[in-house]
Amino acid sequence: MTEKRKIILIILFAFIIIGIGLSIMIQTPIGQKYFFKGNRITVDLKVFVDDKELSLDQLVATCTFEKKDCDITSDNGTFHTAGGNYGLYKFTVTIPKERLDEYGKDILLKLNYLNANNWYISNSDCVIYLKTDNNTLTGKTEVTVKYNDNTSQNYIKDVKSLDNSIDINWGL
Repeated sequence: MTEKRKIILIILFAFIIIGIGLSIMIQTPIGQKYFFKGNRITVDLKVFVDDKELSLDQLVATCTFEKKDCDITSDNGTFHTAGGNYGLYKFTVTIPKERLDEYGKDILLKLNYLNANNWYISNSDCVIYLKTDNNTLTGKTEVTVKYNDNTSQNYIKDVKSLDNSIDINWGL
């Protein structure tokens, strides 16, 4: 084998090894921190009031991180933000009283997610079950958060509110 062919084979072999290494690194959760360019935090919200699922179509959510506004997209109860930093992300959603048959007041939902790893890509399924009785909201919340490292966590909490505001915390 000539010297030129040996060099070409060595270079080709090096590129193959580098390609395999990069491919493996991109597929690991920590590698995704550097290569994933989409939204890292997704919240899928469903709300039931008095056993009736509410339409969340055209509701606008806000998001703050460390007291700064985040860019957020909303689509029928699914909210996305870039995320990617350690810290507390606070989503707020107001359900207008027009969507609540007999309750007659807006409901403010405060969804607080603590991102505990800067390489996490998370998808949180948040389901809220509420009952209205004498101007009081009672019920429970269930949040299942799934991470890109194939782990997940569940958070279940009973809620009671006299001020039409429901706080839900997870990742904490």
